[in-house]
Amino acid sequence: MLAIVFAALYSFLPSASADDASKASQAQLPSQSEKAEAMALYQRAWFLIKTSYYDKTYNGQNWYRWQHRFDSQLETVEDAHRAIATMLESLNDTDTRMIHIASSDSMANENDCGIGVQIKRHIDNRILIISTVPGSPADKAGLQPGDELVSVDSQSVAGHTLHYTIDHLRGEPSSEVSISLQRAGRLVHKTIKRAPLAHKDVPTVEVLPHNIGYIRLFALQAPDVAHDLQEALKQLESTSALIIDLRHNPGGSFRNFVHVAELFAREGTIGSSVDPDGYVHPVEGAGRPLYTRGIVALVNRGTAKSAESLAAALRENAGATLVGERTAGATTIQIPFRLDQETLIIFSGGRMFSPNGMSYLKKGIEPDVHVSLSDEDLAAGKGPWWCGAGRVSSPGSPELKDVQLLSAIETSTR
Repeated sequence: MLAIVFAALYSFLPSASADDASKASQAQLPSQSEKAEAMALYQRAWFLIKTSYYDKTYNGQNWYRWQHRFDSQLETVEDAHRAIATMLESLNDTDTRMIHIASSDSMANENDCGIGVQIKRHIDNRILIISTVPGSPADKAGLQPGDELVSVDSQSVAGHTLHYTIDHLRGEPSSEVSISLQRAGRLVHKTIKRAPLAHKDVPTVEVLPHNIGYIRLFALQAPDVAHDLQEALKQLESTSALIIDLRHNPGGSFRNFVHVAELFAREGTIGSSVDPDGYVHPVEGAGRPLYTRGIVALVNRGTAKSAESLAAALRENAGATLVGERTAGATTIQIPFRLDQETLIIFSGGRMFSPNGMSYLKKGIEPDVHVSLSDEDLAAGKGPWWCGAGRVSSPGSPELKDVQLLSAIETSTR
């Protein structure tokens, strides 16, 4: 941590008495210690990115240009927070950001109360819905992955941070929030009642026709996701094939990716991480897979980060077939760093590589069986079975229109 001390002196405002002047200066002017704290906070963030960010080109810029850029403007901790946010935005990396600890995660947990959406800021600054928590108010209201969030309670989200928006989506149980969405060229308005939220990373486990096991893996974020998946595999051990649905899975921790991949891994590498200095850290599988029959993994543009690495491990190590659309190409490793009592910096501190040493960063993984979805398909209910016009209560429903899942079922029966 860099310690920075100032020697500047204040000049007091004219006043009727020395006591009044002292009170005025204390009320209106930041203290020397507050300035020093603001400077130290900014330098700590600058140094963190300088030493630990994965891309040593820093989005094609000289990182030293930011080291003292705001020195004359940092008076308070709030000034430092704004300057740090501006500095991080220059990386043009939506996965590197500063967030307030009170709203540190867009994923709901058992202590949250809101509508149950995962959102992220797109590279063009639109705020998009990634997925909805199964059974949440947003899920029941029909919010869909890919919907663009336009406003919350009649206030435009443009110009606001992602976590400012998250804070306004949250609220007291049974309170209502009005949102406007852009969907397939039309504006959609919803009024949704907030509720306490909890989610499972393994929300759906079923046996489909033809004795095909099906697991929807919603995310890789919960500490017990590998245990829950292991229990699901026990239920499906007598099936003839397995479909793992990774669509709209935003990933989670690298640790969870490793624990989940090990459940399917044969001997050999299941993936590797590369740190900012270029050192490769391979992860070897134990070679004791819990499921040894044919596996199909469903992927799409919402399959990101460690979920992409899982898809690669399933194909390159466990012999799975990938069905769906090209994945997001967001295979960096996010690392949280506590900046102060109020804020965290989440930054891209490494890259993930597949068992064969492939990097899918900014490229995505092309599936073996490509099944694309047009806007017309989505409007006709042919998208993922749990959302949109074709929503059904179960992936085994006879009314299933989900063309990607239907293709996965066909692939599993070959």
